[in-house]
Amino acid sequence: MESLSKFQKLCERRLSELLSSSGKHLEGRKLEGEQETYITGKISGSDIQVWIYEDEAMFDGGGLDCRFEAPDFDSGEDLIDAFISQLSSELS
Repeated sequence: MESLSKFQKLCERRLSELLSSSGKHLEGRKLEGEQETYITGKISGSDIQVWIYEDEAMFDGGGLDCRFEAPDFDSGEDLIDAFISQLSSELS
């Protein structure tokens, strides 16, 4: 497996900050994939599973299916902001 992209590192850092501020963490964090390395894990105390790909992110569980894809945003930072904002509202 290859190393993580700049997008993945930033997205995971923002996710960790969000989770720690709400007393949660990412359980079972793993790096997976063959063509592309991605991060996966489950948010503690919830049914929400997250995936962080090279330039995209998503979460699902408990009736949710939220995908944040690169073509829908002007920048990786905008995508991360939307991902974190939506996840934050689902966790509150």
